[in-house]
Amino acid sequence: MLRSGRRLHGLACLAENQSLRGGQDAARAQFQQLLQTPRLPASTQQWLLTSVAELEARAGRPDAARAAWLQATKLGPSGYALDGYIDFLLDQGEPKTVIGLLDKSGAPGSPSDAALLRLAIAGQQTADPRAAAWRTEMAARIDASRARPGGAATHAREQARFALDVLNHPADALALARENLKLQREPVDVGLLARTAAAQTKPADRSRAEAEFKQWRDKLGLQDARFP
Repeated sequence: MLRSGRRLHGLACLAENQSLRGGQDAARAQFQQLLQTPRLPASTQQWLLTSVAELEARAGRPDAARAAWLQATKLGPSGYALDGYIDFLLDQGEPKTVIGLLDKSGAPGSPSDAALLRLAIAGQQTADPRAAAWRTEMAARIDASRARPGGAATHAREQARFALDVLNHPADALALARENLKLQREPVDVGLLARTAAAQTKPADRSRAEAEFKQWRDKLGLQDARFP
């Protein structure tokens, strides 16, 4: 029987919550079953495959995560799916691949804020000759965002990543990661706190931030192979 969209969505959300708390095997089976639903729209397939990719990354199965990301991104344009795949590639130490996917210098217009941030990160890691321009443009966009009402808090995740991965300002990144957790508490946000904690140069600051991370991890019940 063809599942209604509402029922499928509900089952997928339950599987997602299960996977966040360590039930990857059961969640994986549920997602695979949902993907077998007849006449599934491409957009729904993409959403489910993205969830599978995120699950596999949390489970410490990068090959399976990569396969799911590739399937998802081939199903059509989706900023969320592409951003997730790009972040996966950065986690895997493949910044040159990121630049190849994101660099649209020959196309009209400029990259989105999300794409520019990731270009700046990848450019920093590869010493790409365009890295300085990407960094300068991203810094200008962040300044403009901060000038808008609520902008400083709303985009704290992106600002924290920029401070940590591009500017190498770990203390600023930690403050922003803490601010971000007041608004967003997804695994990526807790993981960002863990990364900024590990980057602190003062042992006392590092120890305090690492304790904060563990408190958030345990409070939310998150289980992720990428966490320390």
